Amino acid sequence: MSKRGGRRVGGPGGILLCLGLAVVGWLMGGVEGRVVESGYRTIRTEESRLDNGRTWVDARWEAELRQKIARLGPEEASDQSGRARIVDEVLRLSFVADVGEPEVLWPDGLRVPVLFQNPVACLAVGELFFAVSADGTILSGSWDSPPKVGSGWLPVLGEVGVHYPGAMPGVVLDGEAELDALSIATSMWVHLSREDLTTMGRVVIDAKRGRETGPAQQGARIHLEGGREIWFGRPPRAGAPGSLPDEIKWANLSRALECLRSEDPGQDWNWVDLRWDRAEVHLFDTSAETEGATGESSGTGD
Repeated sequence: MSKRGGRRVGGPGGILLCLGLAVVGWLMGGVEGRVVESGYRTIRTEESRLDNGRTWVDARWEAELRQKIARLGPEEASDQSGRARIVDEVLRLSFVADVGEPEVLWPDGLRVPVLFQNPVACLAVGELFFAVSADGTILSGSWDSPPKVGSGWLPVLGEVGVHYPGAMPGVVLDGEAELDALSIATSMWVHLSREDLTTMGRVVIDAKRGRETGPAQQGARIHLEGGREIWFGRPPRAGAPGSLPDEIKWANLSRALECLRSEDPGQDWNWVDLRWDRAEVHLFDTSAETEGATGESSGTGD
């Protein structure tokens, strides 16, 4: 892990966040400080507010953002350095991905466009869980259990039962296993339907051995409630030649999840291997296996 530092405007991280907007419906928000003195020279930042329009934002983020701006004190509307200070301070918040150019709105105040981070996973820290953005930033605000976002839950990164006591908001993940697991989580939100995400429930993504694939290695594993497992193989960020495309893996999983939604107990499975073009699904009744969702494994894969 490394400490997040510096101002980030655009760049690769910004591209990832922009792609994430289409998945979870996040929009640009605004912070507005009212001009309260005649002559419109002084902006009272403690009277800021946020625009609506986002589908999921931790309410604590809005409160933290207001407090940050209020602590800055009055700023001169005509002072470019003062406005730059607001931008720099807001960018220090773990849940802020980008800040646009402040705009003076006469006579109403100052508008600062803010782009919030896109949470795609979470990390266990002691007995609590912290959301993690698509670029690996640990976000402020702890939870007693993995939070639900839309139709699914933020997947937990790491081995089952392993915690990260040194993690804290603003730190950026840099471990290979955590980043590999994060790439699986990001891909999951892109390719699975709302119905599939609901069926998946709460999950843990363990990519510690994600790059050790072969006949006797399952690669990255996704642990579901009820003891079920998904053998994912190599994570998306590994970029290994010959790996099965992610969209095929998720399409095969979608068919396997459809089996779980059926009323036929004979379709219940305890693991599914997504490494092959026709995934292997192992039923709880070990006398039967299926191709895709209904047969044997075969073809190319990880």
